[in-house]
Amino acid sequence: MESLSYGSPAIDGEGEKRFTYISPILLQSLIYAFSWVIFKVFCRFEAHGVERVRHIDKKIIFVANHSSEWDGILVRMALPFFWKGSPMYYVAMTKGSYTESGWRKYIYGGALFEHVGAYPVYYGQKDYASSLRNHVALLRKGRNVCIFPEGRRTKDGTIGEARGGAVFLAQQPGTVIVPVAIEGLVRLKVGELLSFKRRVRLVYGRPFSLDELGFPADPAPEDYKRAAGSIMQRVKDLFGAVPPPKPHRWFVRHTYRAVKWTLGPLIRTIWVKEVRGLENVPEHGPAIVAFNHQSYLDFLCFTAVSKRPIHYLSAEKFFSHAVWGPLMKLTGQFKVKRHEHEKGSLHELVHAHLDRSGVVGIFPEGTRSPHQKEMLKAFKGVARYALGKGVPVVPVGIKGTFEVMSKHDKKPRLKKIVEFHVGEPMHFPEYKGRPLEEGDYAKATHAIMLRIASLSGKEYPYAVE
Repeated sequence: MESLSYGSPAIDGEGEKRFTYISPILLQSLIYAFSWVIFKVFCRFEAHGVERVRHIDKKIIFVANHSSEWDGILVRMALPFFWKGSPMYYVAMTKGSYTESGWRKYIYGGALFEHVGAYPVYYGQKDYASSLRNHVALLRKGRNVCIFPEGRRTKDGTIGEARGGAVFLAQQPGTVIVPVAIEGLVRLKVGELLSFKRRVRLVYGRPFSLDELGFPADPAPEDYKRAAGSIMQRVKDLFGAVPPPKPHRWFVRHTYRAVKWTLGPLIRTIWVKEVRGLENVPEHGPAIVAFNHQSYLDFLCFTAVSKRPIHYLSAEKFFSHAVWGPLMKLTGQFKVKRHEHEKGSLHELVHAHLDRSGVVGIFPEGTRSPHQKEMLKAFKGVARYALGKGVPVVPVGIKGTFEVMSKHDKKPRLKKIVEFHVGEPMHFPEYKGRPLEEGDYAKATHAIMLRIASLSGKEYPYAVE
């Protein structure tokens, strides 16, 4: 008997639950519209990583942290209204679990929840197959499921111990796991919801399968918990990946110009001696400008002489600095959290800027070199962006900033000795039209750094990995 029906939830003659479809579509649409207005207006809601989910053709298991009754609503609301995977189904508790929950016991659980798409997990069954039989059936019918492995809401927002149910569901053929981090909902009350004081953000992580976790073919009970812990660690990593809200592009563009017009002439007068090859920076279209890095003045001085706006990848410490912080935020620089493993949201911002034909500034060494004549070993991010987006890299050699203000100095010297030597754009046609490997990124990065070394007169004493 077909167990996906358009009627009310029921148990068919063979003991399998018949799942509703129309009522979750209708109710989730109504909730979506109401919640979107509330959270967008009063909580400045932001969603990141939506493009990671939008076009997935496989069945999705959304795995999220749980600190609020709004969590499940936001996991769906962050996606497009006409998302092809709608409706979303949820792993919920049984109605009996709410008997001590005040007014909630009259609303939560049971038929009402099922009409919204939330089906119960049956505790005490001693095996995942029995406990999650509703959700296994949903996945087999091609539906998407959202689960909160912690089981209950955490009171302080910290991620608690994860149960293995999500891992069991992910064993279903043709499924992928999408980690979801939700921030800003802890102890959110209705009065505060409408107070404009909260900022709520959600980020979808990179989809992955159990194979990436090294999950065994014949798992023991502890393997489920171990894998669940690994999934929740990915959720936890996403909290650091959520970027701070950026000002509107129109505001950033005009603020950038105002800062450049105000400080540019002063910077050029005090420090910049010579600029060669500036015409090599493309007048139009996306590009990456890559520099050697020896001083805080590197990006300030080049910004003062560049004809095009350049937005740099900058260390997060500058964004909390009393002086640098407002400048970095108002001019739309990209915050790099060096110690965060998951940098998906940063990559999305950079890719989006390149897609808008913007120019991105990168210091491949990652930090200022403490050596006057020698560069540090470069990271491969510059090549990943260039090869991944097919954009040219403009190498720039900087001279003189070490003598003006090195890593060892606390304040700059007033010396007009800074030089910029801009090389011709580097294109990498040999990497187009084929899958890229780590070795490709290493070779391209090495070529870029050798060119920068030649332009700057510095040494790059490293071989290709």
